[in-house]
Amino acid sequence: MITNKDHPKSAKVRNQFYEADLEEDIGLIRCLMKSIGLWYSKTESSSREKFMSIVSVIACTLLNVAVVVPFFIHLVFIEEDIKMVVENASALIGFIIGGFKYLCMVGHRSDICNYIDRISEDWRNARMDPDRKIMLQSTKFFQQLIRTAMIIMYAGPVGYSFMLPILSGDLLSHNDTTRRPTFPCYYHVFDVYPSPNYEIVYITQISGVAVCTTFYVIASALTAKFVFHICTQCRIVRSLFEDVIDGDKQQDRSFNERWSYAIKAHLRVLRFVKDAVSVLRGICFAELLGCSTITCFIGLNAIWVGK
Repeated sequence: MITNKDHPKSAKVRNQFYEADLEEDIGLIRCLMKSIGLWYSKTESSSREKFMSIVSVIACTLLNVAVVVPFFIHLVFIEEDIKMVVENASALIGFIIGGFKYLCMVGHRSDICNYIDRISEDWRNARMDPDRKIMLQSTKFFQQLIRTAMIIMYAGPVGYSFMLPILSGDLLSHNDTTRRPTFPCYYHVFDVYPSPNYEIVYITQISGVAVCTTFYVIASALTAKFVFHICTQCRIVRSLFEDVIDGDKQQDRSFNERWSYAIKAHLRVLRFVKDAVSVLRGICFAELLGCSTITCFIGLNAIWVGK
């Protein structure tokens, strides 16, 4: 991050539109992170917000467990048809990978928010004309990408889990022996099929899908944000080194000042890359492992259907 102390005569290059630019850049991510208890800021969080964050983490975890555990028990111990196991295994793995991503993000919550604070510092100290223009271009493309991804990611899983019992007639059926929940499940404490148990399970599974999808959306958004910000800062560093040779277009600074500031900016980008990789490593590994496993099950299911 570029701090005022590092930049010579920094008052002249301070971004006057810092708050509006920052809100446009990370406002959506902050709202999503707050919804599942991931947002943490030493300067912004009150005692009430910290308490609500803890409650949100516990609620999201319990909801994911309430869907995954009965789903797992049914597929592993109850279901005898191997084709049904393969058909539903992809959804179960999706829940498990989503939960693992959430645990990774909760474990690195303070680090993630510290990185966002560093992004905030870069916005605060961006040079008005060249740096701000580059960062705004990156923000515009990032916002379009994330909003498109959100529409696709929410419409697919949530729409499927919501519409499947309705289209099949199970939700409105009074026959307790034929209707099925969206995902196979086994609750030892009560029978799933009679009302209102069926409706409770239906709502729980839809809520679980929505929350798990939010895990995926936030993980993707954070990864994209860090990558976009790193690329943007690299472009800015390049422009700083060009200023070393061509002269500073913003201020009357000496060659040594321009060189020193460009080197410091370059080192800050390298540190940000190193720190971001430490957080994203677990998330990307879970994504790679989960997608590979799901692809295998989908391919096996496609082979059986084709026979």
